[in-house]
Amino acid sequence: MERNYLLLVNKENPVSSDFVPDDLKKVYLPTILNKEIYISEQVLKSYEELYLNALEDNIKFYVFSGYRSFNYQEEIFTNEYITARPGHSEHQIGLALDVSIPDVGLTEPLGSLPEGIWLEKNAHKYGFIIRYPEDKQHITKYIYEPWHIRYVGKHHAKKLYEKNITLEEYLD
Repeated sequence: MERNYLLLVNKENPVSSDFVPDDLKKVYLPTILNKEIYISEQVLKSYEELYLNALEDNIKFYVFSGYRSFNYQEEIFTNEYITARPGHSEHQIGLALDVSIPDVGLTEPLGSLPEGIWLEKNAHKYGFIIRYPEDKQHITKYIYEPWHIRYVGKHHAKKLYEKNITLEEYLD
């Protein structure tokens, strides 16, 4: 299957409940609580490169979340502003990762710490974007999530980063 790395999944653009990427691979880099996490094969390759380069700068990330099935998203759904409805989550397409550090977790303060700053300044070099930037909530309809990175490929990530725009704006 040819992957569409620009597939827009959000509150207005869901994927079907039976959508499952056919290229999922287990994440072998550090994960939180050593739980098994899966992600698209290309995303894993790019994240590995990001992770190793971050280590060179004394930054160490842990993967908190990767691919989520429709049913799992249904289990964790609590509030539409914080967690995507089942079928409306990028995690379901295997192109999104939540990465952070254990003491901070998936919270806004990550964005002002060295790890969050490094991620914001460097993610695009590996094909990732910070999917829900602080100043774009009116466009993405989600809170600021400095931990949520989305793979779009290096070419597109560079353009989004340079223009400081969201995936919605880029595809518009």
